[in-house]
Amino acid sequence: MSKMRIKFYIHGGDAPARTVVLEGDSIVFGRSQECQLRLEDPFVSRRHARIEYDRLRGCVLSDLHSRNGLTLNDRTVKHPSLLRPGDELRFGPIRVIVQEMEILIADDTPIAKPPAAPPAARPAAEIAQKTRKALDPPTKPSAVPPLPAPAAPPAAPPPRPQPLAMQDEADSWRDKYEDWMQALRGDFDRLWAIVKPRTPASLAAEIAAAREGIEAGLSRLHRIAEGIREANDRLLKLLEAARVISAPQPLKERLETILDLAIEKMGANCGFLMLYSRRRNGLSLALQRGLNEMPREMALEGDRLPPEPPRAEIAREAVRSGSTVFRAIAGGAAAAKADSLATQGVHAAICAPMKVEKRFLGLIYVEFRDPKRLADRAIGRADADWLDSLGSLAALAIENARLIQKNRDKSTPSSPR
Repeated sequence: MSKMRIKFYIHGGDAPARTVVLEGDSIVFGRSQECQLRLEDPFVSRRHARIEYDRLRGCVLSDLHSRNGLTLNDRTVKHPSLLRPGDELRFGPIRVIVQEMEILIADDTPIAKPPAAPPAARPAAEIAQKTRKALDPPTKPSAVPPLPAPAAPPAAPPPRPQPLAMQDEADSWRDKYEDWMQALRGDFDRLWAIVKPRTPASLAAEIAAAREGIEAGLSRLHRIAEGIREANDRLLKLLEAARVISAPQPLKERLETILDLAIEKMGANCGFLMLYSRRRNGLSLALQRGLNEMPREMALEGDRLPPEPPRAEIAREAVRSGSTVFRAIAGGAAAAKADSLATQGVHAAICAPMKVEKRFLGLIYVEFRDPKRLADRAIGRADADWLDSLGSLAALAIENARLIQKNRDKSTPSSPR
């Protein structure tokens, strides 16, 4: 299998400058220990970017839905981009320069075409027959015809080219759709420019109505396509989250992965994760990011210690209802419910329970505080559904980690007293 060998020069940030040479068919940048190239900086996401080798395209750089984005040669990476020697990647204060790049082709196979099938093996009977003819003295021809040689095995079909990744296919489809829509609107504009001066006054109203109808139809088509795109993006993020969560990790690291994924994939600013204790019938704060007002313990019954922060009330509502709770600043009655959050500068909040079947394990909570981040895309019910799905995956991962730890504790002999 072909792979890349890339030499990077890394400088900037708090770490000293260094040179790194990496090989593989995929190189991931980020803070996580799973990444091939770790970048220790708060700006960098756990899994920030990836370079993949594709036989049809070469080395392709993709942003893994990072929180703060990525630039290639001072241009923001929005779609998978080809990478070449001399390119500069920027992760906030950290700069990564591609000094050398080499494609290692397996078995000296040319990169432009698939390897040819190996020649068919010569049958053993044919080889033995020729050997006997060379060594044995000539004899009279036998009346019995020789047995036919077995048929040669069929040649192996040439390997199929590797398909593009799902994200690459989605981005390719999106680019083609946008080009098609732009061309279609341009065709209609040219058509109206030709028709309008030649239209009789008696038909002007009908032509105008037809134009409005076509424009409305194109707008509806665009909204449908945007809905499909957003649904596809959410699915890709969920698949990526499932892959990362399912990796073998200790419980504490798995909890950190779950919370960081929830904040990073949703573009949130902060959040927390709480675990449920059946013995105390309460919640305990396991992790928090960017928050300092959450109580360490929350009893689900009995007296409370007023005043509780609004996010604690949202957490209680998620426990009480057993479903995901979504709050956003809006007009009317919704604004009244969100007033307590608005006073703290929160524009939206989502809290999802983590459950295995009917057993409640804890909560994931995320907040959106940056209005600039919400200007391009409003947070809605679809985001709450995504966090709900992540909560279900997280619950299975937590339960699995607990069972593994329990089995390890049982298998470890206790020290003699």
